[in-house]
Amino acid sequence: ANDAPAIESSKRSLSRVRELLSQLASTMKSEPWLYETTAFFHESVGCDDLAIDNLMKEYRALQSIRGWETDKSACPKLCEVISQMAPLKFKESNVEELKKFKFLVKGVVKKIKAAYFDHSKLPTTELDRLNGIIQKIEQN
Repeated sequence: ANDAPAIESSKRSLSRVRELLSQLASTMKSEPWLYETTAFFHESVGCDDLAIDNLMKEYRALQSIRGWETDKSACPKLCEVISQMAPLKFKESNVEELKKFKFLVKGVVKKIKAAYFDHSKLPTTELDRLNGIIQKIEQN
């Protein structure tokens, strides 16, 4: 239980991972997978605010892809990022932040719908997931 060498070893490992992620971020700009990995790391060590920051960076990197709304990999990935952010935002239980998040999610839904002339081809799985998040925010 009080194994000081193991605790110190774990602290050093966490420090090395943090340093590695930082070095990667400084040499590889706007790589969505790197933001996702960093967000996962921060969430795992209890730094939800840093996890949200990195998920937002991933969100912006994915949104910078031309035509992301109809892209078969970028659109689902962007919706997944929003789904990963949602529980962290709910955990914060900050009313103002939830309002901002709701506008962000609604904006994504609007952009996806606007990108399709043929509404029968809309990515319904992603839209249903986003609309579920919006409903949950409105219930809070």
